[in-house]
Amino acid sequence: MERLGDSDLQALLWAGGQLGAVEDVASFRDSILPLLRHLVPCDSASYNEVFPRTHEAVVGAIDPPGTVFDGAEEIFSSFIHQNPLVTAAQEMPTAQVRKFSDFISPRQLHRLELYDLVYARLEVEHQMALTLTSHSSGLIGLALNRQRNDFSERDRSVLQAVQPFVIHAYENAVARTLARGTVAALESGAGGASQAVFVLDARGNVQVASDLARAWCSLLGPIDHRGRLPEPLGSWSAAQSRRTDPRADATRTLEVDTPSATLVARFVAPTSTGPATILLSRRTTWDFAVPHQLGLTARESEVLRLVSHGLSNVQVARELNLSERTIAKHLERVYSKLGVSSRTAAVARVRESIGP
Repeated sequence: MERLGDSDLQALLWAGGQLGAVEDVASFRDSILPLLRHLVPCDSASYNEVFPRTHEAVVGAIDPPGTVFDGAEEIFSSFIHQNPLVTAAQEMPTAQVRKFSDFISPRQLHRLELYDLVYARLEVEHQMALTLTSHSSGLIGLALNRQRNDFSERDRSVLQAVQPFVIHAYENAVARTLARGTVAALESGAGGASQAVFVLDARGNVQVASDLARAWCSLLGPIDHRGRLPEPLGSWSAAQSRRTDPRADATRTLEVDTPSATLVARFVAPTSTGPATILLSRRTTWDFAVPHQLGLTARESEVLRLVSHGLSNVQVARELNLSERTIAKHLERVYSKLGVSSRTAAVARVRESIGP
């Protein structure tokens, strides 16, 4: 890592202050690209959500605006697997700053269909990127682009220095967005202590979702890469978001039957202090008296109920504000009392006792 001068260090301190003021995911997307371009001069920068396995990509933001031509996103999606920085981020997901020239020469770049169809039209010859999140199915990354002069090691060092602050700001923005959505939903009178909350954007698509909300939603299908909910939640959510008088109907609920439960969704309109949200609840035949009759304590029954919704130990711990180790101990006692050896068997044992 190249040593940075005083002016670079002062710029990084300024950037840290700017990132600390980010309130939510939307403001993070709006502010991060101009900030990075201030630190590392470049022709353009983009915020990208990339899913190479399904050939899908979303350009969530770009600076300066209007840089991308019509149809670029669809072409970009089809050939995103050719971008060496995407491949590297998937194969080596540890936080690193990488650039085209680490993996590919200009001649090799020009042979790519991705270059011919997208980058040549955008006048992108050099790219440097950092990754916010990376997992088996996709990643979120920030890319800086230039037509002339490759990014220097000084540029890389600046981006490496600011990367931890960027990631921390993004994670805080996600947490704050979810918290604001949760508060808005609960203050609306939706009731219950469950944190099954979706926080929506202006189009009714999901910005952030709690683990419990994702687990329950999976009964209908996955949330797609654009944040669209599975049907019929998706169409209903979009319709609620388009309403010109969002508070005309206080109920604004939808009930969806699934083989194992009825999902009840309640739309909470946005306010001056909070985004639009969906508070999701789940009606099942789970009867707390039955686990008690089987010898389980109230806490053990609650843990097993959340497990029956498909939550992992980590997610159950988060829902109950306990440690993962405590949840594991509760489950060990549940298995012993029920005479089973797995989560699935424990849930099945209780459901058999509940009956049809």
